[in-house]
Amino acid sequence: MKKNTVNLFLTSFGFKYPPIPTSDLLFDVRAIPDPWLNPLLRNASGKDETTQRFVFSQKEAAALWAEITTSINDAIEKALHENRTTVIAAIGCMGGQHRSVAFVERLKIINFACANIIVQHRDLDKKPSNPLA
Repeated sequence: MKKNTVNLFLTSFGFKYPPIPTSDLLFDVRAIPDPWLNPLLRNASGKDETTQRFVFSQKEAAALWAEITTSINDAIEKALHENRTTVIAAIGCMGGQHRSVAFVERLKIINFACANIIVQHRDLDKKPSNPLA
């Protein structure tokens, strides 16, 4: 890792499982309508472009996106100031299949200044199930 660089861990997860206990930032994207409820997207994931288009076309997504990107930038700046080497941002939706994954996938392509991005989709391999159950 270069000097003056932070490892930015972007982790998606489902709230139906335990949250990420070591995260510096925790974001909840469940306010966005759930793609699982759309039969055409149910078996897709947030890695799929169709699911991402659905998620980011929702009116709630823009405000969450602005909040998340601003908070991550602020956390990176603070970590650099404090000589810390990591920032962990956890983004959760109900099952960790669609919305949180879509956000992480879009965040990983942003050129966050002074950040080396590491992505983890913690619950993506778990079998999707009814989020209302």
